[in-house]
Amino acid sequence: MNGDVLPKHIAKKIAAKKVEEGKDKDDDDEEDSKKKKKKEPKTDLRKKYETQPDFITETGGKLHDYQLEGINWLRHCWSQGTDAILADEMGLGKTIQSMVFLYSLVKEGHTRGPFLVAAPLSTLINWEREAEFWCPDFYVVTYVGDKDSRTSILSSIEWAGLVVDEAHRLKNNQSLFFRTLRDFRINYRLLLTGTPLQNNLEELFHLLNFLSPDRFYDMDSFTHEFAEISKEDQIQKLHSLLGPHMLRRLKADVLSGMPSKSELIVRVELSPMQKKYYKNILTRNFEALSPKGGGSQISLINIIMDLKKCCNHPYLFPKASIEAPKLKNGIYEGAALVKASGKFILLQKMLKKLKEQGHRVLIFSQMTKMLDIMEDFCENEGYKYERIDGSITGQARQDAIDRFNAANAQQFVFLLSTRAGGLGINLATADTVIIYDSDWNPHNDIQAFSRAHRIGQQKKVLIYRFVTRNSVEERITSVAKKKMLLTHLVVRAGIGQKGPSMSKSELDEVLRWGTEELFKEDETTTAEGEQGEKKASEQEIIWDDEAVDALLDRSADDPKEKSGEKKEHWSNEYLSSFKVAQYTTREADEEELEDEVSD
Repeated sequence: MNGDVLPKHIAKKIAAKKVEEGKDKDDDDEEDSKKKKKKEPKTDLRKKYETQPDFITETGGKLHDYQLEGINWLRHCWSQGTDAILADEMGLGKTIQSMVFLYSLVKEGHTRGPFLVAAPLSTLINWEREAEFWCPDFYVVTYVGDKDSRTSILSSIEWAGLVVDEAHRLKNNQSLFFRTLRDFRINYRLLLTGTPLQNNLEELFHLLNFLSPDRFYDMDSFTHEFAEISKEDQIQKLHSLLGPHMLRRLKADVLSGMPSKSELIVRVELSPMQKKYYKNILTRNFEALSPKGGGSQISLINIIMDLKKCCNHPYLFPKASIEAPKLKNGIYEGAALVKASGKFILLQKMLKKLKEQGHRVLIFSQMTKMLDIMEDFCENEGYKYERIDGSITGQARQDAIDRFNAANAQQFVFLLSTRAGGLGINLATADTVIIYDSDWNPHNDIQAFSRAHRIGQQKKVLIYRFVTRNSVEERITSVAKKKMLLTHLVVRAGIGQKGPSMSKSELDEVLRWGTEELFKEDETTTAEGEQGEKKASEQEIIWDDEAVDALLDRSADDPKEKSGEKKEHWSNEYLSSFKVAQYTTREADEEELEDEVSD
Protein backbone atom coordinates (compact mmCIF):
# COMPACT_ATOMS: atom_id res chain seq x y z
CA MET A 1 0.00 0.00 0.00
CA ASN A 2 1.39 3.30 -0.96
CA GLY A 3 0.70 5.33 2.11
CA ASP A 4 -2.26 5.38 4.41
CA VAL A 5 -5.75 5.32 3.12
CA LEU A 6 -8.17 7.29 5.23
CA PRO A 7 -11.69 6.12 5.69
CA LYS A 8 -14.07 8.04 3.47
CA HIS A 9 -16.01 9.63 6.35
CA ILE A 10 -12.80 10.95 7.98
CA ALA A 11 -11.52 12.33 4.67
CA LYS A 12 -14.77 14.19 4.23
CA LYS A 13 -14.40 15.74 7.67
CA ILE A 14 -10.84 16.89 6.96
CA ALA A 15 -11.83 18.32 3.58
CA ALA A 16 -14.76 20.12 5.16
CA LYS A 17 -12.47 21.51 7.84
CA LYS A 18 -10.06 22.87 5.21
CA VAL A 19 -12.94 24.49 3.37
CA GLU A 20 -14.19 26.01 6.64
CA GLU A 21 -10.69 27.27 7.45
CA GLY A 22 -10.57 28.83 4.01
CA LYS A 23 -13.93 30.46 4.60
CA ASP A 24 -12.80 31.72 7.99
CA LYS A 25 -9.73 33.24 6.36
CA ASP A 26 -11.90 34.81 3.67
CA ASP A 27 -14.30 36.06 6.34
CA ASP A 28 -11.41 37.52 8.32
CA ASP A 29 -10.10 39.20 5.20
CA GLU A 30 -13.58 40.49 4.41
CA GLU A 31 -14.01 41.74 7.98
CA ASP A 32 -10.62 43.46 7.82
CA SER A 33 -11.69 44.98 4.52
CA LYS A 34 -14.96 46.19 6.04
CA LYS A 35 -13.16 47.68 9.01
CA LYS A 36 -10.75 49.38 6.66
CA LYS A 37 -13.63 50.77 4.64
CA LYS A 38 -15.37 51.87 7.82
CA LYS A 39 -12.31 53.82 8.83
CA GLU A 40 -12.27 55.55 5.50
CA PRO A 41 -15.66 57.23 4.94
CA LYS A 42 -16.24 59.10 1.73
CA THR A 43 -16.49 62.55 3.34
CA ASP A 44 -15.24 64.65 6.22
CA LEU A 45 -18.11 65.48 8.55
CA ARG A 46 -16.41 68.75 9.45
CA LYS A 47 -16.85 69.99 5.91
CA LYS A 48 -20.17 71.77 5.50
CA TYR A 49 -22.69 71.08 2.79
CA GLU A 50 -22.88 74.27 0.75
CA THR A 51 -25.68 72.75 -1.35
CA GLN A 52 -27.79 69.72 -0.67
CA PRO A 53 -26.05 66.43 -1.60
CA ASP A 54 -26.95 64.56 -4.78
CA PHE A 55 -28.49 61.62 -2.91
CA ILE A 56 -31.08 64.06 -1.50
CA THR A 57 -31.67 65.84 -4.82
CA GLU A 58 -32.35 62.41 -6.37
CA THR A 59 -35.34 61.99 -4.04
CA GLY A 60 -37.00 65.01 -5.65
CA GLY A 61 -36.97 66.88 -2.34
CA LYS A 62 -35.60 70.36 -1.74
CA LEU A 63 -34.24 71.35 1.65
CA HIS A 64 -34.58 74.88 2.99
CA ASP A 65 -31.29 76.64 3.66
CA TYR A 66 -31.84 76.59 7.42
CA GLN A 67 -32.55 72.84 7.25
CA LEU A 68 -29.24 72.28 5.47
CA GLU A 69 -27.53 74.31 8.20
CA GLY A 70 -29.27 72.18 10.82
CA ILE A 71 -28.01 69.01 9.13
CA ASN A 72 -24.48 70.46 9.01
CA TRP A 73 -24.67 71.15 12.73
CA LEU A 74 -25.93 67.63 13.49
CA ARG A 75 -23.14 66.09 11.41
CA HIS A 76 -20.61 68.17 13.34
CA CYS A 77 -22.12 67.04 16.66
CA TRP A 78 -21.85 63.41 15.52
CA SER A 79 -18.20 63.87 14.56
CA GLN A 80 -17.45 65.30 18.01
CA GLY A 81 -19.51 62.71 19.88
CA THR A 82 -21.73 65.50 21.21
CA ASP A 83 -25.31 64.39 21.85
CA ALA A 84 -27.70 67.05 20.61
CA ILE A 85 -31.08 68.74 21.07
CA LEU A 86 -32.63 70.06 17.85
CA ALA A 87 -35.12 72.50 19.34
CA ASP A 88 -36.40 74.37 16.28
CA GLU A 89 -39.82 75.93 16.67
CA MET A 90 -42.67 73.61 15.75
CA GLY A 91 -43.37 73.51 12.04
CA LEU A 92 -39.79 73.90 10.76
CA GLY A 93 -39.22 70.27 9.81
CA LYS A 94 -37.23 68.66 12.62
CA THR A 95 -38.29 65.23 11.35
CA ILE A 96 -36.87 65.90 7.88
CA GLN A 97 -33.61 67.30 9.24
CA SER A 98 -33.04 64.30 11.50
CA MET A 99 -33.87 61.76 8.77
CA VAL A 100 -31.57 63.39 6.21
CA PHE A 101 -28.85 63.61 8.87
CA LEU A 102 -29.03 59.84 9.52
CA TYR A 103 -29.25 59.09 5.80
CA SER A 104 -26.12 61.15 5.09
CA LEU A 105 -24.15 59.20 7.71
CA VAL A 106 -24.99 55.89 6.05
CA LYS A 107 -24.65 57.06 2.44
CA GLU A 108 -21.18 58.46 3.15
CA GLY A 109 -19.94 55.50 5.17
CA HIS A 110 -19.74 57.03 8.63
CA THR A 111 -21.91 54.30 10.12
CA ARG A 112 -24.06 51.38 9.02
CA GLY A 113 -26.66 51.92 11.72
CA PRO A 114 -29.00 50.69 13.01
CA PHE A 115 -30.97 53.67 14.28
CA LEU A 116 -33.90 53.75 16.66
CA VAL A 117 -36.60 56.43 16.47
CA ALA A 118 -38.78 56.68 19.58
CA ALA A 119 -41.90 58.58 18.57
CA PRO A 120 -45.48 58.89 19.86
CA LEU A 121 -47.79 56.35 18.27
CA SER A 122 -49.75 59.19 16.68
CA THR A 123 -46.71 60.36 14.68
CA LEU A 124 -45.42 56.99 13.42
CA ILE A 125 -47.17 57.15 10.06
CA ASN A 126 -45.68 60.59 9.43
CA TRP A 127 -42.21 59.25 10.24
CA GLU A 128 -42.75 56.33 7.85
CA ARG A 129 -43.76 58.70 5.06
CA GLU A 130 -40.79 61.01 5.59
CA ALA A 131 -38.37 58.07 5.70
CA GLU A 132 -39.81 56.61 2.51
CA PHE A 133 -39.40 59.93 0.71
CA TRP A 134 -36.09 61.25 2.05
CA CYS A 135 -34.30 57.96 2.78
CA PRO A 136 -35.32 55.57 -0.02
CA ASP A 137 -32.45 53.14 0.66
CA PHE A 138 -33.29 52.73 4.33
CA TYR A 139 -34.96 49.54 5.49
CA VAL A 140 -37.60 50.83 7.91
CA VAL A 141 -39.35 48.60 10.44
CA THR A 142 -42.16 49.98 12.59
CA TYR A 143 -42.55 48.12 15.85
CA VAL A 144 -45.66 48.62 17.95
CA GLY A 145 -45.75 45.41 19.99
CA ASP A 146 -46.61 45.05 23.67
CA LYS A 147 -44.29 46.78 26.14
CA ASP A 148 -42.48 43.68 27.43
CA SER A 149 -41.78 42.25 23.97
CA ARG A 150 -40.77 45.64 22.64
CA THR A 151 -38.33 46.22 25.48
CA SER A 152 -36.89 42.72 25.20
CA ILE A 153 -36.26 42.98 21.46
CA LEU A 154 -35.06 46.58 21.29
CA SER A 155 -32.78 46.33 24.33
CA SER A 156 -30.88 43.42 22.75
CA ILE A 157 -29.61 45.60 19.89
CA GLU A 158 -26.69 47.99 19.99
CA TRP A 159 -28.03 51.16 18.36
CA ALA A 160 -25.73 53.48 16.44
CA GLY A 161 -28.11 56.33 17.17
CA LEU A 162 -31.38 57.16 18.92
CA VAL A 163 -33.79 59.91 17.87
CA VAL A 164 -36.46 60.85 20.41
CA ASP A 165 -39.39 62.76 18.91
CA GLU A 166 -41.37 65.08 21.21
CA ALA A 167 -38.46 64.72 23.63
CA HIS A 168 -40.08 66.91 26.29
CA ARG A 169 -41.71 63.59 27.27
CA LEU A 170 -38.38 62.89 29.01
CA LYS A 171 -38.86 65.76 31.48
CA ASN A 172 -39.63 63.29 34.29
CA ASN A 173 -36.85 60.80 35.02
CA GLN A 174 -39.30 58.57 36.90
CA SER A 175 -41.45 57.94 33.83
CA LEU A 176 -41.43 54.49 32.23
CA PHE A 177 -40.47 56.08 28.91
CA PHE A 178 -37.35 57.68 30.41
CA ARG A 179 -36.26 54.58 32.32
CA THR A 180 -36.83 52.21 29.38
CA LEU A 181 -34.81 54.24 26.88
CA ARG A 182 -32.08 54.91 29.43
CA ASP A 183 -31.37 51.17 29.69
CA PHE A 184 -30.95 50.65 25.92
CA ARG A 185 -27.47 50.36 24.39
CA ILE A 186 -27.15 53.62 22.45
CA ASN A 187 -24.02 55.20 21.01
CA TYR A 188 -25.52 58.58 20.07
CA ARG A 189 -28.60 60.51 21.19
CA LEU A 190 -30.59 63.17 19.34
CA LEU A 191 -33.59 64.81 20.99
CA LEU A 192 -36.26 66.66 18.99
CA THR A 193 -38.54 69.11 20.76
CA GLY A 194 -40.14 72.42 19.93
CA THR A 195 -40.59 73.21 23.64
CA PRO A 196 -37.34 72.33 25.46
CA LEU A 197 -38.09 74.72 28.34
CA GLN A 198 -41.60 74.69 29.75
CA ASN A 199 -41.86 75.13 33.48
CA ASN A 200 -38.68 74.76 35.46
CA LEU A 201 -35.00 73.91 35.61
CA GLU A 202 -35.70 70.43 36.95
CA GLU A 203 -37.40 69.46 33.68
CA LEU A 204 -34.48 70.86 31.69
CA PHE A 205 -32.05 68.93 33.86
CA HIS A 206 -33.83 65.63 33.20
CA LEU A 207 -33.56 66.24 29.45
CA LEU A 208 -29.84 66.93 29.79
CA ASN A 209 -29.37 63.98 32.14
CA PHE A 210 -30.87 61.65 29.54
CA LEU A 211 -28.84 63.27 26.79
CA SER A 212 -25.48 63.14 28.56
CA PRO A 213 -25.68 61.39 31.95
CA ASP A 214 -21.91 61.51 32.48
CA ARG A 215 -21.95 65.30 32.28
CA PHE A 216 -25.33 66.08 33.86
CA TYR A 217 -25.76 63.75 36.84
CA ASP A 218 -26.43 65.91 39.92
CA MET A 219 -29.75 67.76 39.81
CA ASP A 220 -29.31 69.44 43.20
CA SER A 221 -25.99 70.95 42.16
CA PHE A 222 -27.46 72.00 38.81
CA THR A 223 -30.48 73.77 40.29
CA HIS A 224 -28.37 75.33 43.04
CA GLU A 225 -25.82 76.58 40.53
CA PHE A 226 -28.55 78.32 38.51
CA ALA A 227 -30.82 79.32 41.40
CA GLU A 228 -30.63 82.99 40.34
CA ILE A 229 -31.26 82.39 36.65
CA SER A 230 -32.81 85.83 36.22
CA LYS A 231 -29.34 87.34 36.47
CA GLU A 232 -27.53 87.96 33.21
CA ASP A 233 -24.33 86.18 34.27
CA GLN A 234 -26.33 83.07 35.17
CA ILE A 235 -28.00 83.07 31.76
CA GLN A 236 -24.62 83.38 30.04
CA LYS A 237 -23.23 80.56 32.17
CA LEU A 238 -26.13 78.26 31.33
CA HIS A 239 -25.82 79.18 27.67
CA SER A 240 -22.13 78.23 27.61
CA LEU A 241 -23.05 74.91 29.22
CA LEU A 242 -25.85 74.12 26.76
CA GLY A 243 -24.34 75.77 23.69
CA PRO A 244 -22.62 72.68 22.26
CA HIS A 245 -25.80 70.61 22.66
CA MET A 246 -28.69 72.80 21.47
CA LEU A 247 -29.82 74.50 18.26
CA ARG A 248 -33.10 76.41 18.04
CA ARG A 249 -34.48 78.59 15.25
CA LEU A 250 -37.84 80.34 15.05
CA LYS A 251 -40.08 80.62 12.00
CA ALA A 252 -39.68 84.39 12.17
CA ASP A 253 -35.89 83.97 11.89
CA VAL A 254 -35.67 81.57 8.98
CA LEU A 255 -38.87 81.86 6.94
CA SER A 256 -39.02 85.44 5.70
CA GLY A 257 -41.93 84.60 3.41
CA MET A 258 -43.90 82.81 6.11
CA PRO A 259 -47.35 84.37 6.58
CA SER A 260 -47.80 86.01 9.96
CA LYS A 261 -49.98 84.78 12.79
CA SER A 262 -51.96 86.75 15.35
CA GLU A 263 -53.39 85.42 18.57
CA LEU A 264 -56.39 87.13 20.13
CA ILE A 265 -58.10 86.63 23.45
CA VAL A 266 -61.84 86.65 22.81
CA ARG A 267 -63.95 87.29 25.89
CA VAL A 268 -67.49 85.95 25.99
CA GLU A 269 -70.35 86.13 28.47
CA LEU A 270 -71.95 83.27 30.36
CA SER A 271 -75.42 82.45 29.07
CA PRO A 272 -78.31 82.62 31.58
CA MET A 273 -78.23 78.82 31.85
CA GLN A 274 -74.47 78.84 32.47
CA LYS A 275 -74.80 81.53 35.16
CA LYS A 276 -77.35 79.38 36.95
CA TYR A 277 -75.05 76.33 36.92
CA TYR A 278 -71.96 78.40 37.81
CA LYS A 279 -73.66 79.89 40.89
CA ASN A 280 -74.97 76.47 41.94
CA ILE A 281 -71.45 75.00 41.81
CA LEU A 282 -70.08 77.83 43.95
CA THR A 283 -72.99 77.63 46.42
CA ARG A 284 -72.76 73.84 46.67
CA ASN A 285 -69.07 74.10 47.52
CA PHE A 286 -69.39 77.08 49.86
CA GLU A 287 -67.68 75.30 52.76
CA ALA A 288 -64.61 74.36 50.72
CA LEU A 289 -64.39 77.87 49.30
CA SER A 290 -64.86 79.76 52.55
CA PRO A 291 -61.74 81.07 54.32
CA LYS A 292 -62.60 79.02 57.43
CA GLY A 293 -63.49 75.87 55.52
CA GLY A 294 -60.27 75.75 53.55
CA GLY A 295 -60.81 72.94 51.08
CA SER A 296 -57.87 70.75 50.09
CA GLN A 297 -55.90 71.46 46.94
CA ILE A 298 -57.43 68.41 45.21
CA SER A 299 -61.00 69.47 46.08
CA LEU A 300 -60.31 72.98 44.79
CA ILE A 301 -59.01 71.54 41.51
CA ASN A 302 -62.18 69.46 41.17
CA ILE A 303 -64.32 72.57 41.70
CA ILE A 304 -62.30 74.43 39.07
CA MET A 305 -62.84 71.58 36.61
CA ASP A 306 -66.61 71.77 37.16
CA LEU A 307 -66.55 75.52 36.60
CA LYS A 308 -64.48 75.06 33.43
CA LYS A 309 -67.10 72.57 32.19
CA CYS A 310 -69.79 75.13 32.90
CA CYS A 311 -67.89 77.77 30.91
CA ASN A 312 -67.69 75.39 27.95
CA HIS A 313 -71.28 74.15 27.86
CA PRO A 314 -73.84 73.15 30.52
CA TYR A 315 -74.68 70.01 28.51
CA LEU A 316 -71.43 68.56 29.89
CA PHE A 317 -73.37 67.95 33.11
CA PRO A 318 -75.59 64.81 33.13
CA LYS A 319 -78.75 66.59 34.34
CA ALA A 320 -78.60 69.28 31.65
CA SER A 321 -77.74 66.71 28.98
CA ILE A 322 -80.72 64.51 29.85
CA GLU A 323 -83.17 67.42 29.95
CA ALA A 324 -81.88 69.04 26.74
CA PRO A 325 -84.24 68.91 23.72
CA LYS A 326 -83.12 66.42 21.08
CA LEU A 327 -83.97 65.61 17.48
CA LYS A 328 -85.31 62.25 16.27
CA ASN A 329 -81.80 61.10 15.34
CA GLY A 330 -80.65 61.64 18.94
CA ILE A 331 -78.52 64.75 18.49
CA TYR A 332 -79.14 67.95 20.43
CA GLU A 333 -81.65 70.41 18.94
CA GLY A 334 -79.70 73.23 17.33
CA ALA A 335 -81.28 76.42 18.69
CA ALA A 336 -81.28 75.26 22.31
CA LEU A 337 -77.75 73.90 21.94
CA VAL A 338 -76.40 77.28 20.85
CA LYS A 339 -78.46 79.37 23.28
CA ALA A 340 -77.15 77.37 26.27
CA SER A 341 -73.52 78.50 25.86
CA GLY A 342 -72.03 81.97 25.42
CA LYS A 343 -69.15 80.42 23.50
CA PHE A 344 -71.51 78.66 21.09
CA ILE A 345 -73.45 81.88 20.47
CA LEU A 346 -70.24 83.54 19.25
CA LEU A 347 -68.91 80.39 17.55
CA GLN A 348 -72.05 80.14 15.42
CA LYS A 349 -71.63 83.73 14.20
CA MET A 350 -67.90 83.34 13.55
CA LEU A 351 -68.13 80.07 11.63
CA LYS A 352 -70.92 81.34 9.41
CA LYS A 353 -68.80 84.30 8.28
CA LEU A 354 -65.57 82.26 8.05
CA LYS A 355 -67.35 79.73 5.82
CA GLU A 356 -68.64 82.51 3.55
CA GLN A 357 -65.12 83.97 3.30
CA GLY A 358 -63.56 80.64 2.30
CA HIS A 359 -61.53 80.01 5.45
CA ARG A 360 -61.01 76.63 7.13
CA VAL A 361 -60.98 76.15 10.88
CA LEU A 362 -59.29 74.00 13.54
CA ILE A 363 -61.17 73.89 16.87
CA PHE A 364 -59.30 72.59 19.93
CA SER A 365 -60.78 71.54 23.26
CA GLN A 366 -59.32 69.68 26.23
CA MET A 367 -62.54 67.72 26.71
CA THR A 368 -63.53 64.90 24.36
CA LYS A 369 -67.15 65.18 25.55
CA MET A 370 -67.04 68.80 24.40
CA LEU A 371 -65.99 67.51 20.97
CA ASP A 372 -69.07 65.23 21.04
CA ILE A 373 -71.27 68.29 21.58
CA MET A 374 -69.42 70.14 18.81
CA GLU A 375 -70.17 67.28 16.43
CA ASP A 376 -73.89 67.80 17.07
CA PHE A 377 -73.38 71.53 16.47
CA CYS A 378 -71.65 70.87 13.12
CA GLU A 379 -74.41 68.47 12.09
CA ASN A 380 -77.06 71.08 12.87
CA GLU A 381 -75.16 73.80 10.98
CA GLY A 382 -74.50 71.54 7.98
CA TYR A 383 -70.69 71.73 8.25
CA LYS A 384 -68.56 68.83 7.04
CA TYR A 385 -65.87 68.02 9.61
CA GLU A 386 -63.11 65.66 10.73
CA ARG A 387 -62.20 64.72 14.28
CA ILE A 388 -59.10 63.49 16.15
CA ASP A 389 -58.85 62.71 19.85
CA GLY A 390 -56.87 60.25 21.96
CA SER A 391 -59.05 57.31 20.89
CA ILE A 392 -58.31 57.82 17.19
CA THR A 393 -54.85 56.53 16.36
CA GLY A 394 -52.72 55.05 13.62
CA GLN A 395 -54.12 54.84 10.12
CA ALA A 396 -57.54 56.23 11.05
CA ARG A 397 -55.84 59.36 12.38
CA GLN A 398 -53.71 59.79 9.27
CA ASP A 399 -56.71 59.16 6.99
CA ALA A 400 -58.60 62.01 8.70
CA ILE A 401 -55.63 64.34 8.17
CA ASP A 402 -55.30 63.30 4.52
CA ARG A 403 -59.01 63.87 3.85
CA PHE A 404 -58.84 67.35 5.36
CA ASN A 405 -55.66 68.27 3.45
CA ALA A 406 -56.80 66.82 0.11
CA ALA A 407 -57.21 69.15 -2.85
CA ASN A 408 -60.78 70.47 -3.05
CA ALA A 409 -61.64 68.92 0.33
CA GLN A 410 -65.14 69.81 1.50
CA GLN A 411 -64.38 69.56 5.22
CA PHE A 412 -64.69 73.01 6.77
CA VAL A 413 -63.94 72.22 10.42
CA PHE A 414 -61.43 69.92 12.13
CA LEU A 415 -62.29 69.07 15.75
CA LEU A 416 -59.24 68.13 17.83
CA SER A 417 -58.47 67.39 21.46
CA THR A 418 -55.66 69.73 22.52
CA ARG A 419 -53.16 67.07 23.58
CA ALA A 420 -53.88 64.37 21.00
CA GLY A 421 -54.16 66.90 18.18
CA GLY A 422 -51.05 68.83 19.12
CA LEU A 423 -48.53 66.20 18.02
CA GLY A 424 -47.22 65.21 14.62
CA ILE A 425 -49.95 66.81 12.53
CA ASN A 426 -49.64 69.12 9.54
CA LEU A 427 -52.88 70.99 8.93
CA ALA A 428 -51.52 74.00 7.08
CA THR A 429 -54.56 73.91 4.78
CA ALA A 430 -56.45 75.62 7.63
CA ASP A 431 -55.85 79.29 8.39
CA THR A 432 -58.00 79.80 11.48
CA VAL A 433 -57.54 78.22 14.91
CA ILE A 434 -60.02 78.41 17.78
CA ILE A 435 -58.78 77.41 21.24
CA TYR A 436 -62.21 76.70 22.70
CA ASP A 437 -60.82 76.17 26.21
CA SER A 438 -57.22 76.77 27.28
CA ASP A 439 -54.98 74.00 28.58
CA TRP A 440 -53.45 74.16 32.05
CA ASN A 441 -50.08 74.12 30.32
CA PRO A 442 -49.99 76.98 27.77
CA HIS A 443 -47.30 75.12 25.80
CA ASN A 444 -49.89 72.51 24.80
CA ASP A 445 -51.95 75.29 23.23
CA ILE A 446 -48.84 76.53 21.40
CA GLN A 447 -48.31 73.05 20.00
CA ALA A 448 -51.95 72.98 18.98
CA PHE A 449 -52.01 76.17 16.92
CA SER A 450 -48.62 75.29 15.41
CA ARG A 451 -50.49 72.59 13.45
CA ALA A 452 -51.65 75.38 11.13
CA HIS A 453 -48.79 77.88 11.35
CA ARG A 454 -46.03 75.84 9.74
CA ILE A 455 -44.21 75.25 6.45
CA GLY A 456 -46.74 75.13 3.63
CA GLN A 457 -49.06 77.77 5.08
CA GLN A 458 -49.96 80.31 2.40
CA LYS A 459 -52.26 82.59 4.39
CA LYS A 460 -52.14 84.67 7.55
CA VAL A 461 -53.19 82.55 10.53
CA LEU A 462 -55.58 83.93 13.13
CA ILE A 463 -55.79 82.21 16.50
CA TYR A 464 -58.80 82.92 18.72
CA ARG A 465 -58.63 81.93 22.38
CA PHE A 466 -62.10 81.86 23.95
CA VAL A 467 -62.20 83.10 27.56
CA THR A 468 -65.37 83.49 29.62
CA ARG A 469 -65.53 86.86 31.40
CA ASN A 470 -65.63 86.90 35.22
CA SER A 471 -64.87 83.19 35.46
CA VAL A 472 -62.07 80.82 36.41
CA GLU A 473 -61.04 80.86 32.74
CA GLU A 474 -60.31 84.57 32.83
CA ARG A 475 -58.09 84.33 35.89
CA ILE A 476 -56.26 81.22 34.67
CA THR A 477 -55.55 82.96 31.37
CA SER A 478 -54.37 86.06 33.19
CA VAL A 479 -51.94 84.08 35.35
CA ALA A 480 -50.67 82.08 32.37
CA LYS A 481 -50.29 85.25 30.31
CA LYS A 482 -48.00 86.84 32.89
CA LYS A 483 -45.88 83.71 33.01
CA MET A 484 -45.72 83.47 29.22
CA LEU A 485 -44.41 87.02 28.96
CA LEU A 486 -41.61 86.70 31.50
CA THR A 487 -38.32 87.83 30.04
CA HIS A 488 -36.16 85.27 31.79
CA LEU A 489 -36.26 81.63 32.82
CA VAL A 490 -38.21 81.21 36.04
CA VAL A 491 -37.37 78.46 38.50
CA ARG A 492 -40.49 76.83 39.90
CA ALA A 493 -40.76 74.15 42.54
CA GLY A 494 -42.77 70.98 42.22
CA ILE A 495 -41.08 68.13 40.38
CA GLY A 496 -43.45 65.59 38.88
CA GLN A 497 -46.69 67.35 39.80
CA LYS A 498 -49.62 65.92 37.89
CA GLY A 499 -52.01 68.80 38.47
CA PRO A 500 -51.62 72.44 37.55
CA SER A 501 -48.50 73.98 39.07
CA MET A 502 -50.50 76.37 41.25
CA SER A 503 -50.37 76.79 45.01
CA LYS A 504 -53.49 76.51 47.14
CA SER A 505 -53.62 80.30 47.49
CA GLU A 506 -53.44 80.67 43.70
CA LEU A 507 -56.28 78.15 43.30
CA ASP A 508 -58.34 80.07 45.86
CA GLU A 509 -57.78 83.27 43.89
CA VAL A 510 -58.77 81.59 40.62
CA LEU A 511 -61.99 80.24 42.13
CA ARG A 512 -63.04 83.56 43.63
CA TRP A 513 -62.33 85.54 40.47
CA GLY A 514 -65.50 87.22 39.21
CA THR A 515 -67.81 85.65 41.80
CA GLU A 516 -68.59 88.95 43.52
CA GLU A 517 -69.77 90.58 40.29
CA LEU A 518 -71.64 87.43 39.27
CA PHE A 519 -73.73 87.41 42.46
CA LYS A 520 -74.14 91.20 42.35
CA GLU A 521 -75.95 90.78 39.03
CA ASP A 522 -78.86 89.16 40.88
CA GLU A 523 -79.24 92.22 43.09
CA THR A 524 -78.95 94.56 40.09
CA THR A 525 -81.49 92.56 38.09
CA THR A 526 -83.94 92.61 41.02
CA ALA A 527 -83.59 96.38 41.43
CA GLU A 528 -84.01 96.96 37.71
CA GLY A 529 -87.07 94.72 37.71
CA GLU A 530 -88.71 96.80 40.41
CA GLN A 531 -88.11 99.92 38.30
CA GLY A 532 -89.55 98.17 35.26
CA GLU A 533 -86.44 98.66 33.20
CA LYS A 534 -83.41 96.49 32.52
CA LYS A 535 -80.15 97.85 31.14
CA ALA A 536 -77.17 95.96 29.84
CA SER A 537 -74.14 96.07 32.10
CA GLU A 538 -71.57 98.59 31.02
CA GLN A 539 -68.97 95.80 31.00
CA GLU A 540 -71.15 93.23 29.28
CA ILE A 541 -69.66 92.04 25.99
CA ILE A 542 -72.06 91.97 23.05
CA TRP A 543 -70.90 90.31 19.83
CA ASP A 544 -73.10 91.86 17.15
CA ASP A 545 -72.39 91.56 13.41
CA GLU A 546 -70.16 94.63 13.36
CA ALA A 547 -68.06 93.36 16.27
CA VAL A 548 -67.71 89.89 14.71
CA ASP A 549 -66.65 91.42 11.38
CA ALA A 550 -63.95 93.40 13.18
CA LEU A 551 -62.85 90.27 15.02
CA LEU A 552 -62.42 88.34 11.76
CA ASP A 553 -60.71 91.17 9.85
CA ARG A 554 -57.31 89.94 8.65
CA SER A 555 -56.22 93.20 7.06
CA ALA A 556 -55.30 94.91 10.34
CA ASP A 557 -54.59 94.18 13.98
CA ASP A 558 -57.68 93.36 15.97
CA PRO A 559 -58.94 96.19 18.19
CA LYS A 560 -59.67 93.74 20.96
CA GLU A 561 -57.06 92.66 23.49
CA LYS A 562 -54.10 90.73 22.11
CA SER A 563 -52.76 87.76 24.02
CA GLY A 564 -49.16 88.81 23.68
CA GLU A 565 -48.28 87.34 20.28
CA LYS A 566 -46.22 90.39 19.35
CA LYS A 567 -44.09 89.98 22.45
CA GLU A 568 -41.45 87.30 22.81
CA HIS A 569 -42.44 84.28 24.85
CA TRP A 570 -39.91 84.02 27.66
CA SER A 571 -38.50 80.72 26.41
CA ASN A 572 -38.11 82.08 22.88
CA GLU A 573 -36.27 85.11 24.19
CA TYR A 574 -34.00 82.95 26.31
CA LEU A 575 -33.52 80.29 23.66
CA SER A 576 -32.80 82.87 20.96
CA SER A 577 -29.16 82.60 22.01
CA PHE A 578 -29.12 79.07 20.61
CA LYS A 579 -30.06 80.00 17.04
CA VAL A 580 -26.37 80.47 16.16
CA ALA A 581 -24.28 77.35 16.58
CA GLN A 582 -20.52 77.81 16.76
CA TYR A 583 -18.49 74.88 15.55
CA THR A 584 -15.39 74.05 13.58
CA THR A 585 -15.61 73.31 9.86
CA ARG A 586 -12.99 72.21 7.37
CA GLU A 587 -12.67 73.58 3.86
CA ALA A 588 -11.16 71.46 1.10
CA ASP A 589 -7.51 72.52 1.46
CA GLU A 590 -7.61 75.07 4.25
CA GLU A 591 -6.80 75.02 7.93
CA GLU A 592 -9.60 74.57 10.43
CA LEU A 593 -11.30 77.80 11.30
CA GLU A 594 -13.97 78.90 13.72
CA ASP A 595 -17.11 79.47 11.71
CA GLU A 596 -20.39 80.93 12.83
CA VAL A 597 -23.26 79.08 11.25
CA SER A 598 -26.27 81.31 11.42
CA ASP A 599 -29.67 81.05 9.90
